[in-house]
Amino acid sequence: MRVLDSRAVAASGGAREDALKPTRLALLALALSITLPHLLPRAAAAQDDYTFTVGLLGGVGGSFDDSSDGDLDHPVIAATLGMVTNDRTLTVVRLGRLDFGSETDVEGLHDAELTFVTIAGEYRFRQPSYDYGVYLGLGGYELAGRDLVEGDVDDRGLGLALGFTGDFDLTRHLSVIVELSAHYAFLDHADIYGMAAGGLAVHF
Repeated sequence: MRVLDSRAVAASGGAREDALKPTRLALLALALSITLPHLLPRAAAAQDDYTFTVGLLGGVGGSFDDSSDGDLDHPVIAATLGMVTNDRTLTVVRLGRLDFGSETDVEGLHDAELTFVTIAGEYRFRQPSYDYGVYLGLGGYELAGRDLVEGDVDDRGLGLALGFTGDFDLTRHLSVIVELSAHYAFLDHADIYGMAAGGLAVHF
């Protein structure tokens, strides 16, 4: 009888374990159903784990107009402020200055300086340790200088900006950025400009 009792107890224990298996599976499924919706958005957000980016760049540039000197070695300084608007898409405002110096003749202007502000939509292509992108936007341009006949000149107009960018990660919130850009400004003097610049960007 004792042997039968022990067998019966063992059988009933095995039956309880078999009964518990579906319950454990159900609890596991419930836990996953609660946890996964919280994990998936975090994994997606990690792709663009910042909303704003601020950069400071320095480089060189010049004018492509025939009557300008054609040199692209004039100093450029620019600041950028960008906001992520969608996956791999940013809206970026750029404020910059291209200084031609006192010895350069830009369409008859001496001591010329081009200042600009552009707003552009930028699309990024992701790589493991860097992004590269392209942007197209509108800008406001002012070419100020001194004309030997007219005196001081402030030539203002709208324009278009096309650029290519590279963003190389240093840390999670700091990167090295490079830009190549072309600008067509509707000005009475020089119209076409090119610039190359590099610097640092902070993401937050």
